[in-house]
Amino acid sequence: MVELLAVIVILGIVASIATFGISNLIEAKKAGVCDSTRLELKNHYERHLSLHNVDHSQVIFDEFFRENMDGVICPEDGLIVYEEGDVECSIHSDHEDSDEEEEVPFL
Repeated sequence: MVELLAVIVILGIVASIATFGISNLIEAKKAGVCDSTRLELKNHYERHLSLHNVDHSQVIFDEFFRENMDGVICPEDGLIVYEEGDVECSIHSDHEDSDEEEEVPFL
């Protein structure tokens, strides 16, 4: 009976560690999806500006975004804007941490 209890406790600990690791992986993948779709949006928008020979304004970006982007840019529904030559997300755009090296999480 004690051995069964020990196995159940060990399985519970392993499951909690796995759940934590998987949730971090999911968040990282969502950020990656947001980053890649923002880069694609930036490229399309800059091509649009060049082809139509117009300068950027938030109104032009919003109109372009509504007309050309059918899918979701940010999986967490972040606000998408074009600032200083880059497409930014209110959730995943993080300029302060870009200079620091990413740390490997300790499990």
